[in-house]
Amino acid sequence: MTTFTHNLSDLHLLPGRLGDPARVLQTDPRADPRLVAALAPFALDVAPPPAPVTADSPLHDKLAYSAANEAGMEAVFTALFADLPAVTNVERRTEVIKGVDGNDIPCISIRPRMLPARCRACIIRTAVAWSCSWPPARLMSAGVTS
Repeated sequence: MTTFTHNLSDLHLLPGRLGDPARVLQTDPRADPRLVAALAPFALDVAPPPAPVTADSPLHDKLAYSAANEAGMEAVFTALFADLPAVTNVERRTEVIKGVDGNDIPCISIRPRMLPARCRACIIRTAVAWSCSWPPARLMSAGVTS
């Protein structure tokens, strides 16, 4: 029988905050400097302040905190994408389908505009998930590149 003894100093450090709880995006060597620079104006390159809610907080407080975070991130995305040119080579379609319980499920279909129908490349976003059907071989044979 063989017994192994591990010396923690010999083990590789775990990535990110698993390996260093004080690590933030700004100090993570894996982070692309352009990403760090883009997120710095929003203080997303440093550690966030402690959340004012805990698992034991009332549901109302948790929902309010979540809504505030969502609004804050919406503002971040609006600012990040403000100067980008409009995306014109995609087709967006929204449909509402009925769920098994009779509930409405919004389905948003986004696909490239100028593809032959046989490619059938499609990305679908529902309220709960993303799905992507993108047959690369067909796209390449149709002359579509990145």
